[in-house]
Amino acid sequence: MKTTALALLIGLSASTLLAQSADSGNPVIEDCQLSLLPENEIEISAIKAGMLEQLNVHEGSIAEEGEVIAKLDDIEARMQLRVAQQKQQAAADRATDKVEEEYAEAAADAAEADLIDFRAANNAGVEGVVAPTELRAKELELTRAKLQIKKAFKDRQLAISDWRVAKVETEAADLEITRRRVTAPFSGQVVELFRKQGEWVDPGEPILKFVRYDVLQCDGYVNLEKYDPREVDGCEVTIEVHVGHGRLEQAKGRITYVEQQARNEGYFTYRVVAKVPNHVDRGRWALYPGLKATMTIHLGTANQAMTSRIEGLPSVERRAMNEGR
Repeated sequence: MKTTALALLIGLSASTLLAQSADSGNPVIEDCQLSLLPENEIEISAIKAGMLEQLNVHEGSIAEEGEVIAKLDDIEARMQLRVAQQKQQAAADRATDKVEEEYAEAAADAAEADLIDFRAANNAGVEGVVAPTELRAKELELTRAKLQIKKAFKDRQLAISDWRVAKVETEAADLEITRRRVTAPFSGQVVELFRKQGEWVDPGEPILKFVRYDVLQCDGYVNLEKYDPREVDGCEVTIEVHVGHGRLEQAKGRITYVEQQARNEGYFTYRVVAKVPNHVDRGRWALYPGLKATMTIHLGTANQAMTSRIEGLPSVERRAMNEGR
């Protein structure tokens, strides 16, 4: 009896609230539909082909944004990464090794000193101490040593280029490993699994369905003959939802979309969409997608929201809307 009385009391309170809304001139729309936002309900697919090596979730699992929820076999990709890392290290060793340059510089210094000595001996007044062929050989030796310095420097520059190429190969190999990990695109819940651990998956093939419930969408239809879409757009709303056992949940939101197209249901109506924040009650979300709701639109609450939205429009559209206001 107490439960029945409580349910009746809640029902009477709800009816009184709706009547007040209607009396105040605010639209009260019944039979509205609660649903998930389109961007908050996705099927997560594999990017690469391979065996589903790990599936770290089950139906009902909660995952945070960026959390690894599945992983494809990546042994080949990891081997490619090791090869690329070794090539990068070898190129780095060659790029930082100046031994060849230092040896070439020392050889050039020695060849230049010998050439100075040979020329000094010939200039001492003793004719024919150093034969012209020996003198030319020393000059050639000095030239070769100087060219060897340039070659050693050029080889080191090429090694630096090789290191850069190997670095890109390492990044590409690391990306191949990353692309074999399936991560949560946002914080949400797994509601359906399409594949099992150990099965083969192809690129683009869905593995699971993932949703978030923190913000819901409420769709309803407003009487065009009674309420101008321009006075409804951007307004705050209050929704009421019966969630079972005589419990009535209320939540506040805002109109985010007013459809430009009218429909005829014996009288003309237009569709409005409100975004409504959800909340957790004793460990579960209070509002359920799929339930029907009653939505009260609070007229005269759109000015600030509409100003922000108009400022975000392209200049031509912004000017047209301002002129319309």
